[in-house]
Amino acid sequence: MKGAFKMLDTRPPGMDNVKGTAWLAQGSKGTTVTVSLTGLKPGHVYMAHLHAQHCSADNGGEHFQFKKGGPAMPPNEIHLMFTADKSGTGMTTVDNSRKTGKGAVAIVIHPNEAQDNRIACADFDF
Repeated sequence: MKGAFKMLDTRPPGMDNVKGTAWLAQGSKGTTVTVSLTGLKPGHVYMAHLHAQHCSADNGGEHFQFKKGGPAMPPNEIHLMFTADKSGTGMTTVDNSRKTGKGAVAIVIHPNEAQDNRIACADFDF
């Protein structure tokens, strides 16, 4: 599945030109998630999480968890952390040995140091 990132109103100042795509694939080895973004601040660290609600519902709502109410860390959640290069581009892929099924419907990106400042969200269409 593929989704295009849409800007969120909670984004920090200076993040108006972020664009990108996210991919979610499930197979016999679990779940693979990839994000590719441009327009980020060069050298800054970013975090992306899978979410259990679509972007239109409270900017993605809560994080997707394999065991709801469990630890807010991998492997119970899928986190993607990366640093933007000198041109403001960031890309990373992460694997998890479990399948998300249809529970993970969106992905949200935010600065690592300000996780409440959600920059952009992408929906996955099943």
